[in-house]
Amino acid sequence: MKGSGLIFRANPLRASAIPDVYDNILLTLGTDKDIAMLNRSTILAANTALAGVMIGTPVTPAVAANSLIISNITASGDILVAVNTGGHSRGLIFLDGSTGTLNFPLGFTLGGAVTGGSQTMLGLGQLSCSSATNPSFRAERTTTSLNVVLTTMVLAVKATQASMVDGHGTLLSFVIEDSTSGAFPIASISAIRDGADNEGAMLLKAGTDGAEIFLTLDASENSVKSGKTLDIGSNYLSLTEITAPGAGAANTSRVYAVANGAKTDLYAIFQAGAAVLIAAEPTPNDSPILTEPDGTVVQVVLRKPHPGIIQHVAEYPNGKTHILQEIHYTNEDKINANKGARGLLPTDWEVETTIEMEARLAKFEQIRLEQDSLKVIYEN
Repeated sequence: MKGSGLIFRANPLRASAIPDVYDNILLTLGTDKDIAMLNRSTILAANTALAGVMIGTPVTPAVAANSLIISNITASGDILVAVNTGGHSRGLIFLDGSTGTLNFPLGFTLGGAVTGGSQTMLGLGQLSCSSATNPSFRAERTTTSLNVVLTTMVLAVKATQASMVDGHGTLLSFVIEDSTSGAFPIASISAIRDGADNEGAMLLKAGTDGAEIFLTLDASENSVKSGKTLDIGSNYLSLTEITAPGAGAANTSRVYAVANGAKTDLYAIFQAGAAVLIAAEPTPNDSPILTEPDGTVVQVVLRKPHPGIIQHVAEYPNGKTHILQEIHYTNEDKINANKGARGLLPTDWEVETTIEMEARLAKFEQIRLEQDSLKVIYEN
């Protein structure tokens, strides 16, 4: 039997007939033609209406030639794909017309038949996973190695224009909510560009709305910065001897350990460049603080080896001495104000002018303002 584009051809093995449907023949289901099926022979451009198939103002991808289109044209109509599992129907794929979403009521598994294959999910919205009994998301990568670090998950943000600048990055947000109060961001971990396209910093935020910086791993300054009070509990700080650093930002001081021959000295350097000896490692056995008896009267003498150093020295009756305090100056104004030094300033002594100090402090302040200006954007 022949119709307009529809042929029923006899099956030599069965009494029934097999229908052949030509290209561009619209098949419909339902009295009101709710479901449309079409094998289209030509390309259908994206977001293009097609009578009886794509109605209204479609939001659809482009369809290649000789493609099958299945469409429910009834307002808020759904499409359900179900299977028989052990004698019971189970809905595996549910296309919700009222919300415009694709649902997998019983979950789904992505698997590639080709070793090393991958699955890509692209879209304009979000992938949402929810479970009352299990972790909503788990990323796992298998390996036979026992001593390697492998990438398990990648969080990436891609700019649609050129020339990234500092602060561009990606963020992992932690949000809590209940049935009445709504969703609240409480913390985040973000990685941002810092100095160059291949250099970055990490920020740990918490506090009110999860927007207060608690910790920053700063690659450009080779530092770990704490934005809050650092409480080390019952542990301790361990400092390794370094070359004396320069002064830091305004309203800051830097504590560090430096070598003093075979001993270690502990110093603090302040924003204006003055470095103060906090403590010296226990002295040799022949030091006067060990060899002189209890009650020995000493006098404190001010010594200035050169304009960059001031010392308060304990002087004993036998002529031996012990340094009680030592201050190093690098600020030019302080050096010039230090009168009556015994020697000249060493040629390799670091000297910073007031203008240079103000520029340094301004640079640190700019860095701080840039970090404070990084706002966490949460999308629900």
